[in-house]
Amino acid sequence: MAVKGSKSTALRSANRRVPVPAEALAMEGPGAEEAPSMAAYPGLANQGTTCCLNSLLQCLFFTPQFRHAILSCEDLEESSLVTQLRKVFVALQTAQGPVTTSAITRCLGLRNVHQQQDVLEFFQTLLTRMAAERAELGQLFQMTTEHVIRCEECGEETRQEEERLFLMVPATQVDGGPLCSVAESVQALFREEQVTGDNQYYCEHSHKGLLRAGDEYDGQQRVQMSCGHAVDPGNLTAWCRSLMDQGHFKLYCPAVVDEDKCGAEWPYSEVRRCAVLSDTEQREFEQKLALMAAKLYCDYKECPRCKSLVERKDLTTIRVFCIICTNYEFCWQCLRAWKGAGKPSDRCDNVGCRDPSLDTLASCVTKDLPGSEIQGCPSIRACPTCGMLIEHKEKCKYIVCSRCHVEFCFACLDLAQVCQAAKSGAWFKWCAKPLAPRQRHIPVWSRHILPDTSDIC
Repeated sequence: MAVKGSKSTALRSANRRVPVPAEALAMEGPGAEEAPSMAAYPGLANQGTTCCLNSLLQCLFFTPQFRHAILSCEDLEESSLVTQLRKVFVALQTAQGPVTTSAITRCLGLRNVHQQQDVLEFFQTLLTRMAAERAELGQLFQMTTEHVIRCEECGEETRQEEERLFLMVPATQVDGGPLCSVAESVQALFREEQVTGDNQYYCEHSHKGLLRAGDEYDGQQRVQMSCGHAVDPGNLTAWCRSLMDQGHFKLYCPAVVDEDKCGAEWPYSEVRRCAVLSDTEQREFEQKLALMAAKLYCDYKECPRCKSLVERKDLTTIRVFCIICTNYEFCWQCLRAWKGAGKPSDRCDNVGCRDPSLDTLASCVTKDLPGSEIQGCPSIRACPTCGMLIEHKEKCKYIVCSRCHVEFCFACLDLAQVCQAAKSGAWFKWCAKPLAPRQRHIPVWSRHILPDTSDIC
């Protein structure tokens, strides 16, 4: 229901400090490797219009935790951003004149140093690249925010967590007055906000504004959807926006009939027509839906060097070649420059390169499957078709994957039809095959080929 409500954002976890070796901490002592005084500080040479990059690097240099974390890193290959950043930091403590940043701009792929750049984009690129080479560096700035939307009608709350490396804080108050300090700006960012008018969200639990079969007509104009339920255009827009904010790119009807949800999927073309979207709303909707669908169905990631999108053609290997960069291969899993020979499917030779999903599969608790005689089954499985991790919470042993929509047996990991055909009678109590052990590999999903079950009775 599109009702007045409130939304707020909260910082769930503070920044985590990276463990720094004792010898690096000793640099803070008198006479040790401290940041130079302003009188002796050499500064950075401007290559053209790299003043934004220079100011960012100097801010990071004068942040003690970050400076010591960089100085304590061992040199990697010359193409490593961390290596070049370490050289610049060392030079800032020892050089007699301005220090050049040409090696850093080459690592970042900045070809035109005479073109003005945005400092926030530089900051995001630097952190992403450094975290890809040294995961602990990204943790210096990493935080988790929680976005909460609360309905004033029924009190229902929707919560969504998001990992962040930085915060964008407002510079003015709601009434237009100035914010005089960073602390005030941060407080303004996390202040609870009332959402009304076109900014309202649709509350799935109250269903105000949705006309269902048998409801008394209240005089409000509505449009009938393909599922048979009617909703006014404003509430339709608000409901679809709330679905997308929760990460859903399939739009469905929230009506409840006889205690069961309708759940009928609405084609986007129907939503676009019935919601009477403005040009701005249409662009916003289509961009969000396309990005979410691509993330689910397309196998692409950002190249850690040039930041361009790369699609993995061979799904059996994690060794990927970027066609934009020159002779650059990276690991699809840890997003660092490739190390090792051959093309393994599980890890490269970089330290710490491991799929976290394997740790989840190895450490999850076991449970007895309801409605069956199967005991000690892992509570989390990777879908045998697409590899998506699924946790078993209730009901029987047959699960329909929300990603590839293939039904499989949670116990033996066969397709549901195969499992049922192999066991005549009482197939819901146990399987013809023994209980499948914990999975040690994540299945690779060929998105264009689904399992052929046409020959199964």
